Amino acid sequence: MNRILSSITGFICGAFLLQQGNALLANDDPWLLFRNAQSVVAGEVTQILQEERDLLYHLTGATPGNLNEGSTVIWWREPEGAGTEGIGAQTGTRGAWLVATETDELFPVQVATLLPRGFLRMNDLSQVKDLNLLLDEIPQPEAALRLLHSPDTAIRRVAIGWWSRSGLNITDEQRTEIEHVFSHEADPGCQRSFLNLYLQNKWIYTGAGISELIPYSEDGTVSWLTLRYLEKHGNTRQRARLISAWIVSNDTEKEKIALAFRDLKMREAHPWLLKEIAENGGRLRLTCIEVLAATGDSTSENVIQSLLESDCNSTRTAVMKGLARSNNARGFKILNSAFQKLHVNDPIFQRAQSLKKSPRGTALRSGE
Repeated sequence: MNRILSSITGFICGAFLLQQGNALLANDDPWLLFRNAQSVVAGEVTQILQEERDLLYHLTGATPGNLNEGSTVIWWREPEGAGTEGIGAQTGTRGAWLVATETDELFPVQVATLLPRGFLRMNDLSQVKDLNLLLDEIPQPEAALRLLHSPDTAIRRVAIGWWSRSGLNITDEQRTEIEHVFSHEADPGCQRSFLNLYLQNKWIYTGAGISELIPYSEDGTVSWLTLRYLEKHGNTRQRARLISAWIVSNDTEKEKIALAFRDLKMREAHPWLLKEIAENGGRLRLTCIEVLAATGDSTSENVIQSLLESDCNSTRTAVMKGLARSNNARGFKILNSAFQKLHVNDPIFQRAQSLKKSPRGTALRSGE
């Protein structure tokens, strides 16, 4: 039950999260860190030195060497300072390390400083060459396409983020390949990066299957970003896929789809909403009532009026919440008329009054 509520809450609260813009992605997207690196090294930690203030890592792989053999050794310094997030790697940690600066100090070993949090898990160290190509001033799309197929999630997300760089001329073949990879991506983090890429660049996703991320993703942000994409660029096939998904979904999934019906103003979904209202007696029924009221037109007005006359307070409240979210004058008129008929002692009077004073604003701030 907690898992279900968490999934729905994440989807409903997506609007607030998106208002944070890049702040949301900055805490999550490795590309935003990677793009600040000077270079990338790959290796496995074989030794750690704890100096007075510094934590130094010795890597094998891209930086072979052994002090005992007297060969060249490179030590990578973990960032320090108040508020700085270190890496905290242990011996045996394997991956890509993001280098901020390189110096030739007068010490027995060369010292380099890593970026804060400057580590990406990477099992295949041979990918480091392509990662360094992504930092080249001259765009290297072939390297970015190769890394989209990486077995490492963080590396795929870096490659996805690279395609958002400004001034990049993308070919039809490259766009087709990116969409193909996206269509087979199962990791929620990579899905977030892909959706952000499409939204930021105003790209068009041609497949209808993207709509299924709304009900079936367990990541609330993925569901919400998908909805945002459909609002801006969705086509008829993608909207139809939502209705197809409704038919085979459970109540939890249907609730997400119903909220998408509302935000996409899909009046073509009214028959399915009415069927659920007639047959379902739980939370989903109330959501469907709200969506019907929010997207209603003259053809559904009689049903809405009938629901407003219900003996169930929850039913009447759901109708008024939906009317408060409506973008048309008809909805506001029905809401005002319904409020005028309420007695001051009616259990929903206070709620109805707040909706009437600030219809859409109150409904949105309620987070319901």
